[in-house]
Amino acid sequence: FSSTDMANPGPDVYAMAGSIYPIDGPWVDNTATGRWVTLKPTDPNTGASAVFVFEVKINLAGYQANTASVSFTVSADDDYSVTLNGNATGVSRSNAYGSLATHVVNTGWQAGLNSLRFSVNNSGGGPTGFFVSAISGTAEPDLADPDTDLEPNYYERLIGTDPTKIDTDGDGLPDGIEDKNHNGIIDV
Repeated sequence: FSSTDMANPGPDVYAMAGSIYPIDGPWVDNTATGRWVTLKPTDPNTGASAVFVFEVKINLAGYQANTASVSFTVSADDDYSVTLNGNATGVSRSNAYGSLATHVVNTGWQAGLNSLRFSVNNSGGGPTGFFVSAISGTAEPDLADPDTDLEPNYYERLIGTDPTKIDTDGDGLPDGIEDKNHNGIIDV
């Protein structure tokens, strides 16, 4: 978490519990799977017009980035926009705090670590918060084997072998021979 509000620069944020204002007022209620996140433990009123950034890191190592898709249900006071790896996703919403919206981001993913950023603009000062629930995603395993050790990259990451080396442990056997059935568990 980061912020342009110097009084609340981050990284601390708090999950609001119960039904205190504005959760019991204009904001959508907390749910069993989601909560409002604010900058103070019991009071979402920052009084500042600022942009607050909430970030989720998603690691696609061992997966095909071009098959990745992440969905999420969010709300924010006041407005929000979403970027992936610094690029606009086209996901944004104004005056969003009274209802939830579900979005899907299925383009722009890259191999390795990805940054999904939710920028919340508290344009009028007063209360600010970010509600998120139901983040889920899918991606196909990376079954390529560029080191030709007979073990696909996806399984190499599961068992901890190096997808750039034919024989990670140096015992003379290719990594794929040690995981004979390619289930991600070393057999010999």
